[in-house]
Amino acid sequence: MLDRLRFSFDERSILILGLALIILPILIEVSGFRLTSRMGSGKDLMSQSPIGEVIRQKRAVRKRGEASISFSSVNPGDALFVGDRILTGKGASARVHLTDGNLLELGPESLIRIEPVRTLGFGGVKRKIKITLESGTVKAAVRPDGAPVMVENTRGEVIFEALPPPPPPLPIPLSAPEPPPQFISAELPEPEKTEEAKSTLVTLPRVDRSESPEAEKSIPVVQERPLLSRLTLALRPPVEEIRILNAPASGPLSSGLPISEQNFSFKWKSLGYGRLSPYRVRVRDSGSENIIETERENVELPIPLRTASDWEVQIEADMKNGETVRSKPVRFSWSLPPPQAVTPSDQAEFTPDQLRFFSRRFLLGWKEMPACPRFRIEVTRNELSFQSSGQTFETNENFVAMPPPGPGIWKWRITCIFAPGITSSGPVSRFKIPLGDQP
Repeated sequence: MLDRLRFSFDERSILILGLALIILPILIEVSGFRLTSRMGSGKDLMSQSPIGEVIRQKRAVRKRGEASISFSSVNPGDALFVGDRILTGKGASARVHLTDGNLLELGPESLIRIEPVRTLGFGGVKRKIKITLESGTVKAAVRPDGAPVMVENTRGEVIFEALPPPPPPLPIPLSAPEPPPQFISAELPEPEKTEEAKSTLVTLPRVDRSESPEAEKSIPVVQERPLLSRLTLALRPPVEEIRILNAPASGPLSSGLPISEQNFSFKWKSLGYGRLSPYRVRVRDSGSENIIETERENVELPIPLRTASDWEVQIEADMKNGETVRSKPVRFSWSLPPPQAVTPSDQAEFTPDQLRFFSRRFLLGWKEMPACPRFRIEVTRNELSFQSSGQTFETNENFVAMPPPGPGIWKWRITCIFAPGITSSGPVSRFKIPLGDQP
């Protein structure tokens, strides 16, 4: 027929045509071309077919499709598709069964993306399952006829690759139970500690068969690649909590500094990385709330001028995975410092010699208190009140001189005046001047 159509081939043309027929299918496969369900629809049949499903989960697990803008809840039995992102919450975990029989396990606060890839090698086109680990921990186990599982970080660096196990050297009796799968694990490292983590090689223990007997028996022992397959990156996971390291204790404020120069110091540390927003320091004070934002891991909070208050402080931050982490709330009470009497001491009883020393002026003294701008001293012999029959003095010093008191039991009190209506009083002290011991 070709001769009638006046076509002729030489040996070179036949060789080139043969090579083209061999190479063209390979190029089409590598380029990712797929048949479509409808001519010209542009929809990829592979992306529409499930790549796996969630077979077990603990607590909140969510997923987000490649074309979706938000995460949705996942339940056991839900299908997963190419490009899906799977997110586990705090304290959550999930097991994923891929369509080729491979298993994946996600630890708490993990985020992965699943997609198949094809590579061209000496043996032709090879299929792999690529897992992009964006945060947290992932484990993988591969069955004999399953595709290798390759785990990469967000920079495209290969963390480990799980390969199918080699065929057994001898036939295995049908009655012999299959060994449980061994999972290869990796945690997403922090950028500054990647090289340090790669120097640590850890052999992982076997998975407990009692956890899920049916799932464990479905996958044989994994053939691990030397070095890379045994690599576990033992680094801090993405932020899972904020720990307050330094916080004020309950009690009076310091008397050694003016209140305007004092503050409450807080220091904290976030375990991991992945913070999206500044830290928010929430201060709840007697029913009101104040929010302070900072990029640092410490803050100085000014003290309002009031007699006393109960505070609750909590630090929080928004994370890149869409969650918000918070510290445990710190609660404490504070009050203005009271003055402390020195002389005469409480329950003191004066002798005639002591009274002769105070014959002209009777001194009352207390500890120096830089936090207090002014003092009020009240002295009386009335057991019920300082107001009815007593004397009142005001001074900026830490002592006051009054006329010698008469015989009897006297009581006196020191009050610090921080501002109009803002005061703090010390305890009531007493002293006795016996009858007939006057100088």
